[in-house]
Amino acid sequence: MTLGVIGRVHVDSSVSTQASAKTERLFFALWPDDDIRTRLVNLGADARITGRRVPSDNLHLTLVFLGAVDATRRSCVEQAAANVRATPVEFAIEQVEWRPRTSMVWAGPRETPAALVASSRSLKQEVQ
Repeated sequence: MTLGVIGRVHVDSSVSTQASAKTERLFFALWPDDDIRTRLVNLGADARITGRRVPSDNLHLTLVFLGAVDATRRSCVEQAAANVRATPVEFAIEQVEWRPRTSMVWAGPRETPAALVASSRSLKQEVQ
């Protein structure tokens, strides 16, 4: 996966049960290109992984998860994230794991590249 942009905000709109304030579930993620996405889908099929499949357009690498965020905070978060600069990084997806706590399959590198860790930390510091 070649990554040159720190990511995009993924928004899943929902309504909070607290005081009926509208919130959005926000996280920053890196999104693989079409070729990598296809290869990940095939990896799951080849490994005979069963269960609910995530649509290929939703496959991503989460950098920072913020959870429920209101419109005012979202605007601040987006402005803060614009200050983050990342170093492009490439890494190999070398392992596949079943994560029972989240009921999902995870695929990624054996060791997270230092540049990716630094980008994630920088982003987290800016937006939290």
